[in-house]
Amino acid sequence: MSDLPMTNKEALSSVSESHYNAADLSNPYMYPSNPSITSNSNVEQNIPSLLNNTHSTLEEKVDPELQKIKSSIWKRAAQIQSTIGSITGLESLQTSGERARRMAEKEYEEAENRLNQGEASRIHGEYDRLMGYVSYAIGHVAGDTEMQSKANQRTLNGTNEIDKSTR
Repeated sequence: MSDLPMTNKEALSSVSESHYNAADLSNPYMYPSNPSITSNSNVEQNIPSLLNNTHSTLEEKVDPELQKIKSSIWKRAAQIQSTIGSITGLESLQTSGERARRMAEKEYEEAENRLNQGEASRIHGEYDRLMGYVSYAIGHVAGDTEMQSKANQRTLNGTNEIDKSTR
């Protein structure tokens, strides 16, 4: 008998006895590695808030270009969260979406200010360096020495920005 595979019913009973102690299988969010969700939680508590995922630029130094990209994504997600809250009538979801949107806008503005103040960005440096290589190759194929010299300068500027950002 032990050589035969377990049936679904046997597997469910062994799992529920050993790990769940009467798991609520109707709730897809109920699993052992999700301790924040309990079987008696309501819908509003099951939806994550975007505010828990935002990072303060004062605590950790993030590349300003990366911060702009991330905050743009979080802003869009917060707008969607707020819209879903207004459509479904969940006021807490709508307000948390609005709060997250404001936080994302603030993060974006901080990143923009950091770039405007001259803070180096590795992403921008890598882009400049790559575009310098591409421009140099195009100038070489076209026989344009002026384009090649500008491309060399752009590559050098990109490399310098990368070096500044890693310090």
